[in-house]
Amino acid sequence: MDQKKNRKKTPMTPKRIAALAGVVLLAGMYVVSLIAALFDFPGSDGLFRLSFALTLVVPLFLFIFIWAIGRMSGKRIISDPEAPEDQGSGQED
Repeated sequence: MDQKKNRKKTPMTPKRIAALAGVVLLAGMYVVSLIAALFDFPGSDGLFRLSFALTLVVPLFLFIFIWAIGRMSGKRIISDPEAPEDQGSGQED
């Protein structure tokens, strides 16, 4: 019980907000696609195409957005290539 009280709340950073928005957008899009497929109304084929396109575009946009935030703030993210001085570290002879 005391552990919950001692736990710090992490601030909502732009990266976190973007990731959460992406999850909500993708989940909502899939629910709309499922409903369109189940009820087969006019225009449901267009909704499926839009859903397929956004499945590719939304994660790509989020990656670029999160990468740009990391670049502007000077923080390294996992997708950054290793710096020349880091390439030799971790290798054993």
